[in-house]
Amino acid sequence: MSKLALSTVATRHQVFLERLKTQVSRNFTEVLPELEKAIRDVVFELQVDTLSDLSETKLRTLLQELRFVQEELISGAKANLLDDLRGLSKYEAGFEQRALQAAVDAAKKGQDLHGYEVSASPAKDAFDAALKQPMSATGHLLEDFVDTWGAKQVDGVENAVQRAWAEGRTVQQLVTEIRGTKAGGYKDGLVEASRRQAEAVARTSVQHVAQTARQATWEENDDLVQ
Repeated sequence: MSKLALSTVATRHQVFLERLKTQVSRNFTEVLPELEKAIRDVVFELQVDTLSDLSETKLRTLLQELRFVQEELISGAKANLLDDLRGLSKYEAGFEQRALQAAVDAAKKGQDLHGYEVSASPAKDAFDAALKQPMSATGHLLEDFVDTWGAKQVDGVENAVQRAWAEGRTVQQLVTEIRGTKAGGYKDGLVEASRRQAEAVARTSVQHVAQTARQATWEENDDLVQ
């Protein structure tokens, strides 16, 4: 198998990765309807018409409750995403091992490669590398990158609540800002903005983990791969 053939395999495999990115994104964003419902439940329990009816003390309590329910759900979503990425890392290390082994088996350029066994990077090592190596797209570590999305989600809702309180907006107006409008197909609210950000996080994370798993396999076979 030539370098060109290996490149073709990698290109075809990238198509698989693009499909996987879509699936992982869907899994990760499944938390958003739960977040929206949790936010609405907390807000509607206030039993006030406008946010300005709340005292500063009750406003702080509201913000704390909203932060708590969101962070709990976000933590679960992050754990599920990392589980998906851990499985991907194991698969990608194995895939790269098989691709390299096929290249070795096809080379037949001398006894020095005859019977050579390509090693897959241990699954734990491959995923540890993904956690420790900064992401080329952002410079973040993987977990910090995911946490950044969660923090933006929480801060976005907190800012919306504080604006609504300062401007004397109704509870329903606040919910509409978070959920979006029916006329806009619910694509103009904070939840949809958060969805787009979450999808980007998931897709970038998949690419990072796949690349580091392949790199870990190359390093495992540094006597063969230059």
